[in-house]
Amino acid sequence: MGERDICWDDPDWLDDILVPRLSRGLDYTRQALGEALSSATLRVFHGCRVADAGLFHREGLRINDPVVLEDEARRIVAEANDLAWARPHIERMIAENKHRLRDEGRVYVCVDDRPQLDEIGQYALYGAEWLQVLLGFAGHRTLRSRGVPTILELDVPLDLVGESTRRELADTLLQEWTRRTVNNPDFHPEIDFTISFLHDLPAEYVVSHYHPKVLKDPYRNKATCVSEVTVCPGCPTD
Repeated sequence: MGERDICWDDPDWLDDILVPRLSRGLDYTRQALGEALSSATLRVFHGCRVADAGLFHREGLRINDPVVLEDEARRIVAEANDLAWARPHIERMIAENKHRLRDEGRVYVCVDDRPQLDEIGQYALYGAEWLQVLLGFAGHRTLRSRGVPTILELDVPLDLVGESTRRELADTLLQEWTRRTVNNPDFHPEIDFTISFLHDLPAEYVVSHYHPKVLKDPYRNKATCVSEVTVCPGCPTD
């Protein structure tokens, strides 16, 4: 076909380039690929901030539990001098947290770790979003003083993923496959695709982790943040 001057994320790669060349249409192809993906394993990533990433290798990645997070909030406020002002108010803050049940029973992973560094670095910079919302900007300094920025890597069987999510992933793969087949580019775009699970992901899915040194803070116009610590007790030793 020759190279096409179409932006990498333009739906024309599907609608104008691929669809006219499909013998059985996009719906069939999307469904067939989604079904085929059920036998595949996908490398996914989860950004967080922890003192010891070995915890995930031992216990896996757990769903959001507001009760556990409330106890963590109490512990952080009790230990941090910067949050001494919150000690008399922490129970009221927890009780009045209108986002208390947001994402309860869910855990999120993404298929590309690069957005965790450039676009949504808050998870590795500050930890659980639940705690960020509860403590607000006043808690940022304390949250960044605890733990190490961490990107967790997992291999997840796609038969655990719902059919509709696999079809959405199929769309993403088909569009990028078409672009690469036509243009043979050197550019590899960041894939913005998130998957949520309603159950814990066991330790056997956790394959590795790393601690990024440089992150961008979306709360501060993507200011560059450099971490002084890039190892934890759970890191492999030579």
